[in-house]
Amino acid sequence: MWRARNQCLFSNEPIKIQSILGEIKYYSFLWISNRSRNLSLEWTKWKRFNV
Repeated sequence: MWRARNQCLFSNEPIKIQSILGEIKYYSFLWISNRSRNLSLEWTKWKRFNV
């Protein structure tokens, strides 16, 4: 989110919501899958989640 904000402010690039949501899904999957050892998460199912 900060990267998108900075690109908008400093580079005058438009904010792409789908790109931000994709990054949030990616980094949240990495965080949760590495923090919880008992969960069996699949990236293919995780990335299909629609907000």
